[in-house]
Amino acid sequence: MKNSISSKEKLGLEIIEVNSEKIVFKTTYSWAFCLNANQEEKARYYSLSVSSLNCQKLQKLVPNFDFSSFIRNPLLTEVSLKQLRSYQQEDVDFLSQLKSIAIFSEMRTGKTPTALMTFKRWPVSNLLIIVPSILHQHWQRSVEEWLVKPAYVITYLDKEQRHSFYRRFLYEQE
Repeated sequence: MKNSISSKEKLGLEIIEVNSEKIVFKTTYSWAFCLNANQEEKARYYSLSVSSLNCQKLQKLVPNFDFSSFIRNPLLTEVSLKQLRSYQQEDVDFLSQLKSIAIFSEMRTGKTPTALMTFKRWPVSNLLIIVPSILHQHWQRSVEEWLVKPAYVITYLDKEQRHSFYRRFLYEQE
């Protein structure tokens, strides 16, 4: 099914086609990186696989496009099959009771899932993660896998795009 919808709205993001496998859109490299999209053969064209999380990501940026009909079963929610190890669960149980935390565990012991699952227990809805640029994609994937929520990398956006992005998400509950 081919769908041409123009939704540029200062973001420079236009949905070109949505089919059962992928969502193709035209945008700048910075927005494609922000969404962790794959580059298509055509210049400035990128794609994301059709999934609940990817549709949620794009829905926030292109609100006038209805993605619900392209999700195979909109009632089916993606559930994380990830499980913490027992020592990680003990850390989460302890850390989630504190107001602020720092995790100084050894390398390769699962600090990322421990931090994310601790955050999930806190009574807050927004999460801003500041990491070195080499870790952006790792944290984006981790947030989406462990919290089953869309994540965006905003580093490559210019100042005006970042401000627009912040305003768009500032007052949302999720």
